[in-house]
Amino acid sequence: MSLVAMAAQIERLQEQVDELQGQQRTAHATKIELESEISALKIRVEDLGKSMEEVVAKDPATQQRISNVLGNMQKSDTFRENLRSATQGRLVLHNFTGEPRLLYINGNAWQVRTNESYIWVPLGVVSIQRSVSDAPTLVTHWEFKKNLDPRTSEEIPYYSEATYNLNVE
Repeated sequence: MSLVAMAAQIERLQEQVDELQGQQRTAHATKIELESEISALKIRVEDLGKSMEEVVAKDPATQQRISNVLGNMQKSDTFRENLRSATQGRLVLHNFTGEPRLLYINGNAWQVRTNESYIWVPLGVVSIQRSVSDAPTLVTHWEFKKNLDPRTSEEIPYYSEATYNLNVE
């Protein structure tokens, strides 16, 4: 092999070495990025695990995982408010008779003040009776209001309160 041919082959080999070194640098940078992403994912999984421990508890009788609603009700004002707004509605009562009136709401006696008052009731069908012997009026139509975020004054995307107006005669 001539000296010129050997020099050309050495040059091609050097180009291949340079290309392989570039690929190695790219692979190393990709490895570092992936390790960083894996580390961030591990942290997220740990955080989710901790969150799940707060939301889920073991039933002592069956050892199965169940919702830890009561624990969260005790720990978090926000959770308590969110649960209340998802399960309760505000029944607004308008009493224009000039004196307090007694109504039975879902079978429980309730003193309705004059003008406007309200009672928290389970969302869904609510029965209202003027006396125990009267046929109940069923409240089935609820109007929903959205909460406003106090920091931004933007609507929070869940409903917090249901109202129904009843005129007491």
